[in-house]
Amino acid sequence: MNIRVVIEYKGTKYFGWQKQKSHNTVQAEIEKTLKILFPDQPIKLIGASRTDRGAHAINQTAHFKIEENSITLRRFKRSINGLLPKDIRVIRINKVPLEFHSRYHCKTKVYYYYILNRKETSPFLDDYVWHIPIKLNWKKIKTSLKLLKGLHNFSFFAAKGSSAHTSVCRLKKLQIKKVNRFLGSLQIKNLYMFEFKGDFFLYKMVRNIVGTLIEIGKNRLSIRELRALLSGKKIRRPIKTAPAKGLFLGKITY
Repeated sequence: MNIRVVIEYKGTKYFGWQKQKSHNTVQAEIEKTLKILFPDQPIKLIGASRTDRGAHAINQTAHFKIEENSITLRRFKRSINGLLPKDIRVIRINKVPLEFHSRYHCKTKVYYYYILNRKETSPFLDDYVWHIPIKLNWKKIKTSLKLLKGLHNFSFFAAKGSSAHTSVCRLKKLQIKKVNRFLGSLQIKNLYMFEFKGDFFLYKMVRNIVGTLIEIGKNRLSIRELRALLSGKKIRRPIKTAPAKGLFLGKITY
């Protein structure tokens, strides 16, 4: 049987999603728990997105295969959440066809990136936002979003190590919102959220785009230079990468 799980996690203390030999990751933590529940079965958990070290997920999707057994999905969800660390939770679980693949069958992904733009950071949000204490030119940032939306070669926004077969991506949605609540509950002023929706994303692409937009908002980078990047031209200034802690994997559709 093929099992799909939807997972929430706080990535602060993990070295990303993907399993590594010498570091603790979200995938490794969940696989370790699955082996407790199914000790006689070799289990490999495959996630839809390889989130970065320190990044978070609201709706990470993954799947794994096991031999048919008598365990119910409700009992399984209760059991795995009882064993997992408190910063990782399985929020939904269901059986899917054997051919379902969480990564290859993904149609769109949505990422959120949070910016706290005020003098002081917040002790409640410090693990979840990029705190920028100086005033930003949000008008220039919004103008830049219009240029980035659509089909482009985003090679200049991809970090080394990207395994994608192409650097041409379509950003179906790219917007910035001033939000009054963080994740729907905590009220906070001067909090902004970037929303990215695309068919796929290059390695660190979202963080590099956010870093570039903030440089534009600080008047350190021009919209003309952004146009040059999108046309495949080099610029003198290096691309700035936004910290991972403000990044959330928000939604995956199939």
